[in-house]
Amino acid sequence: MNLDCIEALVSGRRIAVPVRSVERLAELDVRGPVPLAHPWVGGLGRSEADAVVTLALAPPEPGRDGRARTTAALVLKERTGGARWAIEVDRVLGFRQLAVGPLPDGAARSFQCPAEWLAGTGDDTLVLVDTEAVGFGLGASGPTTPDVRA
Repeated sequence: MNLDCIEALVSGRRIAVPVRSVERLAELDVRGPVPLAHPWVGGLGRSEADAVVTLALAPPEPGRDGRARTTAALVLKERTGGARWAIEVDRVLGFRQLAVGPLPDGAARSFQCPAEWLAGTGDDTLVLVDTEAVGFGLGASGPTTPDVRA
C-alpha cells in the first residue's frame, strides 16, 4: 500500500506521517514534560482554541527542561480519547509517497513511543508513524491504567 506522507525530522530521526491524518502544521507554545506521564508525552500546549497534548516520539535533545517552549507540530485530525494530539517535529522536509512495510529490526530502539506506532518504509533511515495505531493507543482503552478500588 502506498501513502502520501509528510516527511519530518524528530530529534535527528526521519519520520513520515500520512497526509490524510494531519490537519495542519502549527507552531505551539508547550509546557512539559507532564509529571507522571509516559515519556513520549512531550507536553501540553495550545492551538487556536484547543488544548493539545504533544507527542515526543524520540527522546528530546539534552537540556530541555520544564520551561515553556515553542515547537513545530503536526496537529492530527482525529481527536482520540477526547483530547487533541500533535506530533512534535523539528522540521518538515517535504512530501513523499511511501510503500508501507514491516519495521526493520532495531528501528524502534531510537524512539521512545510504543513500537506498534511505527512501520517500515523500505528506507532503513525513515519510519512511518502509523496514526491509526497511535489513535488506538491513545483512545479510551489506551495508555491509562484502570482505577484501583480503595
